[in-house]
Amino acid sequence: MRLGYVSHRSTSGFPPGRLNTLEFWSSHMGALLPSLHFQRERSCWFACREHLYELAPFTSFFQYPAISNAQSITLDAFSETDLLKISTLAGFNNIEYLAITGPDNREYSTLLKFPPYPSLRRLSIDFHTWRIDPPSRFETAFSWVTITHLSANLRLGRQDWRATLHQCVNMTSCSVVLHFLEELTDTNSTYQKAAITFHHNLRTFSVRADTVALSFVFDGFVFPSLLALRLSCLYSTARIRDIHQAIAATPALKEFHLHFCVRFSATNFLKYWQLAGPLSKFAPGLAILVFDHITFDVEDRTEDRTKDILTLLHSNWLNDGWATRERTPMNVEIIVDEIPYSISLSHINREIDNCRPLPFHPSARIVKGGLWDWQELNARELRDHWDDNLAFSMK
Repeated sequence: MRLGYVSHRSTSGFPPGRLNTLEFWSSHMGALLPSLHFQRERSCWFACREHLYELAPFTSFFQYPAISNAQSITLDAFSETDLLKISTLAGFNNIEYLAITGPDNREYSTLLKFPPYPSLRRLSIDFHTWRIDPPSRFETAFSWVTITHLSANLRLGRQDWRATLHQCVNMTSCSVVLHFLEELTDTNSTYQKAAITFHHNLRTFSVRADTVALSFVFDGFVFPSLLALRLSCLYSTARIRDIHQAIAATPALKEFHLHFCVRFSATNFLKYWQLAGPLSKFAPGLAILVFDHITFDVEDRTEDRTKDILTLLHSNWLNDGWATRERTPMNVEIIVDEIPYSISLSHINREIDNCRPLPFHPSARIVKGGLWDWQELNARELRDHWDDNLAFSMK
């Protein structure tokens, strides 16, 4: 059920027709739990005509049984003031799926604190626009212990990330974009390394951050049950030493995706690999390796980018160590974003075939935009399309 609301200047609330819809549901649908998607009305009609009727206030609207008993709720483009009102309301004992996004291009100054929702399992939040000085404790925003699936775009402190993850003891799947408030290279930082914590339930993890922050995301944690991991690098090419620091925390890893947000360069990527050692040293049980979102620059010579792929496949970093292990050969997949008309996918695969024999099975295919990109989810997508959004082979 999609319900629009009005937010105009100092006035916000729901048109009377929305109340009629909820009254009908409450009186005719019995115990059937609704799924509700609240979206800010973008039509100027309501802003021009709102003086014709009195808007139903948030506090009374969200106390309707059809809402307080809802199984899933999406709060899309709500203002900071309206979200604060909603976060003070008790109830919602049946809610299992909750998605919250703020309006575009608007900064928030207050971190919300929602009451415990005992049935809440899957949560999607876009809190990237919260700018808080000094940083509030994000760990207090929700009761994290019930969460099993988290999709989030967050701006938070390093200690706050650790504290939040520490509370998510039942989380099995996580997909996040992280922007740390502190400079990670700041030698005057008060951040202190903590004792190692074992997070036993996490099975799939996708994280996007800048290349330095990637290693910190895993600092102080070991994920002994993690099977599928994706590292997505913002702003720069991934560094092998940071990648190794991350996967060293995932001893059971079977599927590993490296997603490049910038133009891939084998020379830059493989730089200093000798200081870290080969991939097989850190992920001995790896069955699937995916290099995602490799792009061709149409202004470059097309042979150069194919040469980058071949350099990667022939590299000691990727080849060393597997031959001494009794195992099914790993599948290595190259995901090309798009290629110029002057070169074909069949040409790339012919060049890859000429690389054999290798201690793994290489292949390439074209996927426009790559296999994965973090995106905010509504409550229905949280419920029905979580695995599709992650694009892992291993569920």
